[in-house]
Amino acid sequence: MINGKISVIGIGNVGQSTIMNLFEKRIGRSIYCFDIPGADLTPIKARIDEIRDSHEQLGPDLIESNNPKEIEGSEIVIITSGKPRTANQTRDDLVKGNAKIVAEWAEYVKKYASEAVFVVVTNPVAVMTWVALEKTGFPRQRVLGMGSSLDAKRVIREFAKTLGLTSAHMQGYVLGDHGENMVIPIESFTIYGQSLRSYLESSKSDKFEEIEKIAENMKTASQYLIEGLKTSPWLGPGEHISNQCEHIYYGPPNHLQGTITNAIVKLEGEYDINGVVGVPVKIGRRGMIEVIELDNFSEKYKKMLREASEHIKKVTKIALDALN
Repeated sequence: MINGKISVIGIGNVGQSTIMNLFEKRIGRSIYCFDIPGADLTPIKARIDEIRDSHEQLGPDLIESNNPKEIEGSEIVIITSGKPRTANQTRDDLVKGNAKIVAEWAEYVKKYASEAVFVVVTNPVAVMTWVALEKTGFPRQRVLGMGSSLDAKRVIREFAKTLGLTSAHMQGYVLGDHGENMVIPIESFTIYGQSLRSYLESSKSDKFEEIEKIAENMKTASQYLIEGLKTSPWLGPGEHISNQCEHIYYGPPNHLQGTITNAIVKLEGEYDINGVVGVPVKIGRRGMIEVIELDNFSEKYKKMLREASEHIKKVTKIALDALN
């Protein structure tokens, strides 16, 4: 099914930022923008018109809706709906209320868009991804949580600043979950194609301990944003959600080809884990193609990833129990 239809559920700050990025990158032919079923369409139309007014070029059609049936035939469905986090909350504090929203829409997706790739953004995103998997019954390839590409970008930016480099020269992935359960495998980061540790050794740098401290501090790096904004950030997430959808929408038709990026997915033995957690994956036109298992991923980081997975599993049980 190739019809260019993308549906975005939730028209708050993150939803609007996502739609704006999809629009200006010309991802999709039509973007349906949803809020609460049956709600007044005026706020949605106002946010859509604000996007249209800020761009001179034409983009996909933007269509407001409060009728879940209109997600029918979507290639990609993105859910951002839910309460944002405030400065005195953890992501886990949002679990029961947001699980109800995600579960309701997951049922609509299952009913009306049963072939879609379902991209979950609602916090806590790993838990909500698992809820979406349970409620849609979709194969794991077609339910993806927003991965840690934004976290990785922040980590790379701080590493590069410390080493006097530009971010463009460094690559790396962040695994696990957002926040305290983030796993930052320093050994897997590269500079000019060389491992970070090897680069430091060859340049006779004594900054490895400083890099380790930065990695630890990055687990709470978004807290100052929440305190300053009085809500969850939205510009960065909107950009990275649209990038993830771009890899799906413009993925090659060959189901074995795709792009490597971060996503939260269900593991079935990869990394010795059976559960939902964030890892590097290859994604394409039909969602996830395969999980990428990193080289140089030491036992230290494997243990941290297992702990993150167990935490997600524990909180997911709370969410699912609250729905029953």
